[in-house]
Amino acid sequence: MNKLLIVLSFFLGPIFLFQSCADKSLEHYEKGVECFDNENYKDAINEFDLAIELEENYTDAYYKSGISKINTGDYQSAIEDFNKVVELAPEKIFVLVYRGDVFGIMGDYKSAIADYSTILDINPDHFQAKFNRGLARNMSGDYKNAIVDFNSIIDHSADNAASYNHRAYSKLKLGMLNEALVDVNKTIKLFNQDPLAYRNRALIYLEMDSLSKACINLTFATDMGFEDKFGNEVNDLYNANCR
Repeated sequence: MNKLLIVLSFFLGPIFLFQSCADKSLEHYEKGVECFDNENYKDAINEFDLAIELEENYTDAYYKSGISKINTGDYQSAIEDFNKVVELAPEKIFVLVYRGDVFGIMGDYKSAIADYSTILDINPDHFQAKFNRGLARNMSGDYKNAIVDFNSIIDHSADNAASYNHRAYSKLKLGMLNEALVDVNKTIKLFNQDPLAYRNRALIYLEMDSLSKACINLTFATDMGFEDKFGNEVNDLYNANCR
């Protein structure tokens, strides 16, 4: 064989092999995205795994795999995928929102708050990180700092119904009943189809010993599908207080 061809074969062979692997990895990734878009998450995860086997630093595949695993309920594995994205591409801070959400689902509010706070240290105006941190703070019992987050959102977006609603809950838990009622009324004025708002208003009225008003709001929450979205709390409250 011609020496030049031998030399070229030596140098170009690995390049062609790498290109072939990259092409196959992209093919599996695109199949995974197609499965994901069709809500076929298990097959999507299999395709993303195959893409990663061929290209171990494939951050997009890790990211999409993590999102898919959230949808299958495999939360710990989702966190591991997001960890890999953060390790390989720390500039992709948006992944911390999803990892924080998974920590929250798992009840690890401290880790969730830490992820949202990392994003906010870099981008103080990141809406989703601030809103989700407020939720996580509420869930962890840090109602005062939850109010700080919701105040900040409302200062920039005075018509954000959800922030008024969750701030109302924070104030309720702190015993600020009149202020909580103002907030939840504002929520319902902005958007009157949220069953969680009527549940919150019922809780406030229960604390105010306004039983008839509480029962009316529990009925509204039930009629708007609270149970399908959030569980049996409203039904239990109604049975305990309104029968």
